[in-house]
Amino acid sequence: MEEDEIKNKREGNIVETPFASEDLKNENYEKVIKQLEDAGFTNIETHKMEDLVFGLLTSDGEVEAVTIKGVENFYEGQNFEKAVKVVVYYHTFPEDETD
Repeated sequence: MEEDEIKNKREGNIVETPFASEDLKNENYEKVIKQLEDAGFTNIETHKMEDLVFGLLTSDGEVEAVTIKGVENFYEGQNFEKAVKVVVYYHTFPEDETD
C-alpha cells in the first residue's frame, strides 16, 4: 500500500465498495444513489439514457451501469477515494419535445 493511500485511509478519505458493479445493474437508480451515498461516496452524477419506448424489457429508472473513477467493472471491497467521480447510467423515456 502506498504512503498516500495509507494516509487517505487513516483520514477517512477511502471508501470500500460494499457491492460489485454487477450487483447494481438493473436496480432502480435512486436506490443505487442512496447505496453509494451510504457507502461514503460524495461526487455522484447521473446520466439519463433516454432510450425507452414502451418499457417492456427495461423499466424506467433501471440502472445500466455504474462507473467509479471511470472503472465500470469494480468488485466488492475495492477501495476508492470518497470524492472520486461516480456516474450512474440509467434508462428512461425520452422527454417530450412539444413546445
